[in-house]
Amino acid sequence: MPDLSPDDPLTRSFDAVVVGAGPAGLSAALSIARACRRVLLVDDGHARNAPAAQAWGFVTRDGTPPEDIRALGREELARYDVTLVDAPVEAAAHDSAGGFCLSLLDRDGLSVHTRALVLATGIMDILPPVPGLAEAWGCGVAHCPYCHGWDLRGRPTAFYGRGDDAFNMGRFLTLWSDDMTVVTDGPSELTAEQRAELDGRGVAVDERPVGRIEQTDGQVSAVVFEDGDRLCVGAVYVKPDVRPRSTLPETLGARLMPNRIAVTDDVGRVEGVPGLYLAGDVTERQHQVVLAAASGTRAAFALNHDLLVAGYTG
Repeated sequence: MPDLSPDDPLTRSFDAVVVGAGPAGLSAALSIARACRRVLLVDDGHARNAPAAQAWGFVTRDGTPPEDIRALGREELARYDVTLVDAPVEAAAHDSAGGFCLSLLDRDGLSVHTRALVLATGIMDILPPVPGLAEAWGCGVAHCPYCHGWDLRGRPTAFYGRGDDAFNMGRFLTLWSDDMTVVTDGPSELTAEQRAELDGRGVAVDERPVGRIEQTDGQVSAVVFEDGDRLCVGAVYVKPDVRPRSTLPETLGARLMPNRIAVTDDVGRVEGVPGLYLAGDVTERQHQVVLAAASGTRAAFALNHDLLVAGYTG
């Protein structure tokens, strides 16, 4: 792959810059490059699924470690006109040509210009402040049964949460475990009808305050209540709050939803900011590697279409 040169303006001007080299960013860069365009791929090394030992549900790559998927993606990009830089983006702004200017940290303030920008910077999981949850996150504590359910199947299982989340996940997780408890850590916020349905499916509801999750090296053994009682389990699911990792959409004028995620159309175009696109978990309701990769491809198709309509043929 070519490198950036502070002394050569041609190496600092691109048809598209993709920020984030996870599955979404890699897929976006691949499709843009295959449209005969010059691409810069920038990555700061942070991956949401880094705590997980394997990534599941990605056909031909089921069970592959996440870092191996990223490495394979980089190898595939080497045959195209893609420049890869491992550095955080320090700042971004609109430039006088109708595109964007980005400054890269750890590159002596080097700036690059692009006609279009894809942000595949992902989201952060905000876990409940229960001791042991974070330590087992991505192993015995998970958020997605499609990602982890097969590996955690058959174990006594708890879902930590309340209300509709507890109801929906409590009954859903019975596909993977016939020993299922909803642990609400206080009032369940379930309706009478919801409790009756969970009871009919054999799902217990425990409203006692939770003290901690007992775990060793990521393997969960119990939910420990504040009264000292232990619920022996081999898996805990939780639905974390999420926040975008990057504030660049807001910096560039995007309209934000209450969760701070920018408003986009169904292919990733950011509302009100021409030339800006989002891809990956930040645009998806369901979070899985294969879906993130697909969203990167969708954003790339939209970007290439928009550049062509604007007269930029590469």
